[in-house]
Amino acid sequence: MNGGPGLTLTVLPLPSWRLQVTKNRSLGFWATTYVCTALLGVALALTYVGLEQPVYYWDFAAYFDTFSQQGTLLVQSPLEWLSHLRTSIATDDYSAAILVPLMPFHIIFGDSRFSYIAGTVAVYLVRPLFSSAE
Repeated sequence: MNGGPGLTLTVLPLPSWRLQVTKNRSLGFWATTYVCTALLGVALALTYVGLEQPVYYWDFAAYFDTFSQQGTLLVQSPLEWLSHLRTSIATDDYSAAILVPLMPFHIIFGDSRFSYIAGTVAVYLVRPLFSSAE
């Protein structure tokens, strides 16, 4: 490249480690943003569960009840849980398969409405937000 009379500029490529550092920083930023957003969602879920009116419980009890049953079965007998899950996928209209990603929340936080809502927010709400932002 010509930089003027008598000057020649040479553009050197960035070293490969520099590109890796940039990728790691970007990954760290998105991971931190995801965790912070998930924690905010969980805090909002906690508020929601605290303000929830039991009158409407039957409108959304089916998956919560299944979450409780599946989580209890998983803790007691993982092999029986897998068998039940396979049967549910094959025969049920509303399969328990969608609850599989929520099972760590049942194991860590126990069998509570908050555990179910927090897991739903962290797994099924926050990730699509980031997918649409990318």
